[in-house]
Amino acid sequence: MRNTTYTGHHTFHDKESGVTISNKNLPLIDKKLFYDVQKRMDNHIGGRQVKKTYLLREIIHCPCGTQMNVRGVTKTQKYPLYICRNQERTYKKYKQVCDDCVPMRSVGMEPVDNFVWDRLLHTLTQSSLIKESVKKEILGKKSTYGKRDIKKKLNGWKVEKDKLDEMRLELEKEYYSGKMDKDRYKTLVGSVNQRENEIDTEISIKQTELDSILQKDKWLDWIEIHLNNVEDLNLISDIKERKKIIKEYIDKIGLDWDEQSKQHTLTMSFKLPLVNDGISYKKGKSNQFLKDRKGFKKYDITDGEKELITPYLHQNSFNRHRLS
Repeated sequence: MRNTTYTGHHTFHDKESGVTISNKNLPLIDKKLFYDVQKRMDNHIGGRQVKKTYLLREIIHCPCGTQMNVRGVTKTQKYPLYICRNQERTYKKYKQVCDDCVPMRSVGMEPVDNFVWDRLLHTLTQSSLIKESVKKEILGKKSTYGKRDIKKKLNGWKVEKDKLDEMRLELEKEYYSGKMDKDRYKTLVGSVNQRENEIDTEISIKQTELDSILQKDKWLDWIEIHLNNVEDLNLISDIKERKKIIKEYIDKIGLDWDEQSKQHTLTMSFKLPLVNDGISYKKGKSNQFLKDRKGFKKYDITDGEKELITPYLHQNSFNRHRLS
């Protein structure tokens, strides 16, 4: 499964002469699929995954700002939990992480994960700022709203992808000839693969923009496209992919505990003011709505809040492995 011949690149090194020969063949599998498999294999040793991915690890924090630990399912632990590091260290009689943290109960991982993911998708669905960014992405600004411009960019990215292929081939020559160590090879190939994925994303966006122009400048229903995008996110079940989306929009998540009410308060801090933002339509001197060339009302995006605090006040709701 490590053989690059499957991608159409064949490299042979003759130890006696010291000559490395490379050629291109018909690929048997897609390159992106091949290198995604390599990443997954790199994360395993002897068939065992080195580090399990948890959705909110490194994102969810105690009131003092310390990252919470995770505890998976064991013989004595039926449900996975997010736990206060001070609480765990106290139990194990270790030195405290900090002196400011309040004693806090652990929370069930599944209900918290589901709650955060659902709240994020709901916020993205309602956010006017996100809708506006989708509109600009699909329709393009005036400076880029032209077939010639887009085709030029697409051709440029295709040339860059060809150069990345050549660069990957050269790296393979260096590695298999013994001139480059394994760690450096993996780092450089990883950078090439990452750039290739970025280009694929850009090509996808610009191709969509070009398609809209070729359809006789049809006014796309960008609201529907936006909702479809969010619906596509809702279909993501892979933990790593969900975590990537969460990190794109959320700065951190804070969890607090009230000993008297016996309940948690969860605060989601977004990177942009997306919570309850809105649209303010522009009006003229006579209080009439101003319109653009296409006859649509002009508007400004009004900022919302950056924090979303859970409105749930149900006792121990996160501890019962459900949200009432």
